Amino acid sequence: MKILFSLLIIFLLPNLIRSQEILYISFGEKIVIGKIGEKYNYKIEYRNTSKTLTHSELNNYVFESPGDYQISPQEIITEKYFGQKINSEESIPIPLTFSVKVDSVRMNLNPLSIKINTPLKQKSSMTGAILTIEVEFTNYFNTPISFNNKQLKLESAGIGAAVKGELIDPLNTITPGLHLLHYKLSGMFQEKGYIQFDFELFNGKIFPVGYHETVK
Repeated sequence: MKILFSLLIIFLLPNLIRSQEILYISFGEKIVIGKIGEKYNYKIEYRNTSKTLTHSELNNYVFESPGDYQISPQEIITEKYFGQKINSEESIPIPLTFSVKVDSVRMNLNPLSIKINTPLKQKSSMTGAILTIEVEFTNYFNTPISFNNKQLKLESAGIGAAVKGELIDPLNTITPGLHLLHYKLSGMFQEKGYIQFDFELFNGKIFPVGYHETVK
């Protein structure tokens, strides 16, 4: 069951993090499962409350409050052939239950603000180059945000792209709002072409940002 669920997350829920049937998001976000499990209803338990949603309602459900949610798919039984009940058929099995951990901190990157202080050249070292990007941090509780040793690294993606980045000034505690993050890069672009940078977010998700210039 865990293997099947893992495959489901890897191939069909790329915006989520897989970890032993636990999905990690931030408050105000959704878990979009597409067409998987269309013939199921979903019972959501949160603290001392519960509600049952249809498949389409789950796709559009916004997790407004931080905390741990337990979700239990409930197969819809249909009547067919002289009133005899048969189980609905799904091409991919649905796990018996899974959890959604909703973080109280949300991190929104502004893709249009990304800049690198040097041109991107094929087979030219990027070590020491500086990448900056605007990020808005929001805290559900509107209190200072503690990073607890989170690194928030980045990696490049693309043919021949082998560039990584780390924050120049590690984040300890910041106030919610707009911040300009500075990353020191290392590595090299082996091939010409378009690239993107995959940013690690506060909740562990990866957020891809396409760069507006190509490697030349």
